[in-house]
Amino acid sequence: MGIKLKFKGLKSKYAGVGIVVFIAALTILQCLVYSIGIFKELHNSTVNYASVGILVCNIVCLLFICIQIFRIDSRNLLTKKTAGIVTSCGIIIILCMLIRGRLFDHTIEAVTIQTYTVYQDWLLIYVIGFLMIFLGSIIRKAVNIKEENDLTV
Repeated sequence: MGIKLKFKGLKSKYAGVGIVVFIAALTILQCLVYSIGIFKELHNSTVNYASVGILVCNIVCLLFICIQIFRIDSRNLLTKKTAGIVTSCGIIIILCMLIRGRLFDHTIEAVTIQTYTVYQDWLLIYVIGFLMIFLGSIIRKAVNIKEENDLTV
């Protein structure tokens, strides 16, 4: 009986976000499987540690965002918790991009023409990070307006 009740609670919590939670769970699983390959690659003596660091930054960023998706309650999206989640995702994206940029400076000699464009997506990812921070501040402002309106009614 307890499992059914728990499942119903989770189903109602994530009903408004649809398939996003399923995609986040698959992404977490994919990151964990992908990180096994990175750890195997670390045992290779010719591995470029800066390249591995770039991949680890990508995995950390994806894992953080996916875990934060699980914290969102779709029954009540307009909360300070949601604003904090969105803002923290933006901050983590930007921090991971800063670390990745520093690591990329050390890999320029080792990167070939085919993989060069893979690591040059930094501008788009920075914009996404700043947009998430901006969206978090908009949600926070909307929560404040909602609280003021609830007090006046």
